[in-house]
Amino acid sequence: MSFEHGMYRFGSWCHIGSLQAVKLRSQGLLYRIKRLNSACLVFCFEIMLQLHTPYYIAVTLIRKWNDFLRLPSGEKKAEWIEKSETKQLWKKKASSKVNLTDSFRAFFGEMEKILFYSIGAKEIPICLLPQKSLKGFRDILRQTYGDDSIVSIADEIRDKNKAIIIVWITGFKPRGDDSRPDRGLVPLARMLFGNDIDILTIVSGPAIPQTWKVFKEEPTKLANTNGLWQAIMNLSNYVIADSVTSKYGALGVSLNRNLERKHMSVEFNAAKPTGTFSEHDVDTAIHTFFSRQLNANIFEAMCNPPGGDWSGISYWEFASQTEHRWTSLPRVSEENAKRPDHIIQFNVKNKNVFLVIESKTHAKDLEENIGVRLTEYVKVLFDIAPTAFKKINADWTPFTSKTSPLLNTIPISGGAFCYKGLEEMRLAMENGSLDFIFAFEFKNDGEPSIGHVLLSGKCQFLKDILLSISLQFKGRFEIRIH
Repeated sequence: MSFEHGMYRFGSWCHIGSLQAVKLRSQGLLYRIKRLNSACLVFCFEIMLQLHTPYYIAVTLIRKWNDFLRLPSGEKKAEWIEKSETKQLWKKKASSKVNLTDSFRAFFGEMEKILFYSIGAKEIPICLLPQKSLKGFRDILRQTYGDDSIVSIADEIRDKNKAIIIVWITGFKPRGDDSRPDRGLVPLARMLFGNDIDILTIVSGPAIPQTWKVFKEEPTKLANTNGLWQAIMNLSNYVIADSVTSKYGALGVSLNRNLERKHMSVEFNAAKPTGTFSEHDVDTAIHTFFSRQLNANIFEAMCNPPGGDWSGISYWEFASQTEHRWTSLPRVSEENAKRPDHIIQFNVKNKNVFLVIESKTHAKDLEENIGVRLTEYVKVLFDIAPTAFKKINADWTPFTSKTSPLLNTIPISGGAFCYKGLEEMRLAMENGSLDFIFAFEFKNDGEPSIGHVLLSGKCQFLKDILLSISLQFKGRFEIRIH
């Protein structure tokens, strides 16, 4: 990771930085960390917040982490952590919110007896098991689990007698769908330590029961099911799974990571429309249509990927050319509010009008009365002071006032989906208590796509605006107002 990339990730995370400098608020003071040769700012940031670190110590820590990243092997990096004067012991409690097996809770409780080192931040579920802790770790694994595959893993780790990285993954939500943020944990560990150190990944979350049948019979096939298992199976040396949804009990697998570099020519066929369109196409159409329209007094406050960013919602103050941003957004703030997929801001006669949009593949997927929940989310959020603000060509700065800069906001709710017919649009608008509908009719073979629009009385101001924007696409996209 380059310094610039590290700064970008760090700045994006806390929303108070830039490529040139990052401002931190620590013990009531604001420190500026100047540009340094470092690529590990995310981890240093976590340490500095925990320790309330003054400026000169923060700089020293960043430089030390830069030395760590320059080491040539994972073993050298493990030694560096063990010998570091600022090393931290890794301690983490099992979450009370996750349904865990008794065996895993017992195993995790016994881990209190084992010495682990943090790889930069205590709360990150990645730790270093040093060489001197291998025997104790092996013994606890053998005592807790009787499965032959886990016993074999325990013995193999001890016999190698080398430090190992352990990644602790919950991985799954209560209903069994995988947790996307956890997908990055094993890749992060492998990125930091390289390919010449072993990684043990321990999975404890409630995956769907069918998962464990595949894990037991052909574990590597799980890599084809989703991104989480792909990361785990492709980048780990060992995997242990202990889940309440497994009728087989705890399971383990050793993976062959004898990496070979192959060089071959790859040919790609020209992309062709498949004729199948989904919510992703709807999201892309909305983003393409409304982004880069600032000159028309239109600002894309939030956009659902692809093409967008779910990390925050922004408000553009047209008079002062200032962007205000709310970060760490809850998906559902309360029972009667839901985070939208898109928010588009219009400056209409000096009033802030926000189109708050829920996107789906089909109209029938829109929830009943979803419009009320969408507008409530925006009202509640915009009553709170934002996290940060920035003027054009300036750095992000923490927003210190306790009052919101937004006054006279007008949220207007809408639904968006793939077009089937006008009657379906009318029904969706009524059932969803929505103010407008966007239904996209996508065409194959280069034919212009059509955006069908249904507007309530309060949305009639959109008619001329939408038709004007459509002219920018020079016949490739048509708007039809119904």
